[in-house]
Amino acid sequence: MTQVRLPARGVSIDTIAWRGIDGRISVDRSVAAALGLPAVTDSVVLEEIEGVRVSEDAAAAAVIVSCTGACLSTQHIGAGIYEPPSVERAWGGYVNYDLAAQWLESGAPTLSGIVQAASFGPFGMVESTWLAQTGAAGERLQTRWTFDAPAQRLRLQIGDGVIESAHGAPRAFAGLQIGQSFALTPAVSTQPAFILSGEAEHASTLELYVDGVLRARAQVEAGPFAVESAPSISGAGAVRAVLTDALGREQIIERPFFAAPALLRKGLSEWSFAAGAQREGWRGNSYGAAFGAARYRAGVTEGLSIEAGADLSREGFDARFAVAAADIRVGQVSAAYASGETHTTRGIGWLYDSRRWSAHAHWRQSDGARSAQAAALGLRLDLGRGQLSFSAAQIDPIQAARLQTLSLEYRPDLRVGDLTFRITSDGRGAGGLSFGLAFSTSLNGSASAGLSAEYDRGGGAYRLGAQRPAR
Repeated sequence: MTQVRLPARGVSIDTIAWRGIDGRISVDRSVAAALGLPAVTDSVVLEEIEGVRVSEDAAAAAVIVSCTGACLSTQHIGAGIYEPPSVERAWGGYVNYDLAAQWLESGAPTLSGIVQAASFGPFGMVESTWLAQTGAAGERLQTRWTFDAPAQRLRLQIGDGVIESAHGAPRAFAGLQIGQSFALTPAVSTQPAFILSGEAEHASTLELYVDGVLRARAQVEAGPFAVESAPSISGAGAVRAVLTDALGREQIIERPFFAAPALLRKGLSEWSFAAGAQREGWRGNSYGAAFGAARYRAGVTEGLSIEAGADLSREGFDARFAVAAADIRVGQVSAAYASGETHTTRGIGWLYDSRRWSAHAHWRQSDGARSAQAAALGLRLDLGRGQLSFSAAQIDPIQAARLQTLSLEYRPDLRVGDLTFRITSDGRGAGGLSFGLAFSTSLNGSASAGLSAEYDRGGGAYRLGAQRPAR
């Protein structure tokens, strides 16, 4: 009986070792694996493993294995397999409300409210949303039944819904919609993960920081390791691993990353299918012609995702293809192209987001029956005690006047709520200026309230609102 020791990892195993006629020492495959050494054959010759040096302690009848990082198997951290939890479908219900009061200097005060009522159980969830306001009858916004299968990430909806058309515009409809929904597995991040790799000189405690905030802690043995984790933020940032051994010695490994929420992780995909009747407007009971739509999106690499879709309606057949890519040096870039019997749409976009600043730019053009061109850009700066942002948008319809909007906002950092100062212009000089002020805060429990005031050449408008989500 011989003791095989790997001091770098503090491992000692009592086993049987064989010495060959060439003087080299062999151990069983299970022993090599327990030491964290590569084990391919049933009998592993220690000296054949890259980076291994073997010495003997005759007095202790021990074989001492010295190993560089090259001979130790990589420890993978944070790359576990997601197992969907068991879900018990209990009976219950809730009511949400959003109430608002508005007064225009040029008119009478108005009251409005949106109420959503829902009931759920083993059958799924039935919900209905209604709008009411002074001087008008109540109107139904949406009614639908939803059934989820979390283990398969499937969601079935029957009733009113909204999808994005092949050309990018929202389309209200009533009918059936089925597809994969990552919202059913919130513990699974769909964003591409960053991989931080390194080599621990000694057994250590690893602390993972994302933009200076501690996100995870784990124990690692001496040797190479790889931390695979989905970023909990979007945009540019830095991830840092701090390894501390038993003697308090620290080892720091750091690298930048860019998290793009528009991308899917490599190997993930989602699909959906919808069919029904197009809704004429966003409320009421008026429906039009039948239509069908299909969508598919997939993560090709950690920095590239693709999307394809098709619509069939009385206007004809429309097809769409889109691609999104991201890189730490340039940010996120996207492009889309859709073509049908009545018009063609193309667009490109760019986004870069970081803690100190962010910027975006988008361009879109439609040819044919709905010819138009639109562009938008924005910039946000973190001033330390608040955020300053600027945005501009312009739409050029072929058969209508140009529409232009410029906006400047400032949001100071407040502990008691969210305060926004806003100046907006429609591009028509001083007469097109408006000034706004808005404040919102959380009340006791989950309710919140807000008030706003806006002034333009037509006078002032004041709004007071309160919301309470489901509990």
